[in-house]
Amino acid sequence: MARHAFVVGHPRGQPLRAEAEALRDVCKGDYLKVCGFTRPGGGRGLACLEQKAAELSSPCREALPRAKALREKIKAERG
Repeated sequence: MARHAFVVGHPRGQPLRAEAEALRDVCKGDYLKVCGFTRPGGGRGLACLEQKAAELSSPCREALPRAKALREKIKAERG
């Protein structure tokens, strides 16, 4: 089964990786339901979830701002 990630893990920051995995778990069902057609990588999954926010469960919708902030933090650390 393909792993659908909307937040990239961070090799040096295990806490960031753990948080990313927790956020991914919150939205996994929603992702598969409304964005399963989206090719993973490059932030496309997160962008799809944001575009389809009205169709998401409350827990996933509430997790999106943190997921986006976490993704931006990881991108900034990678340079």
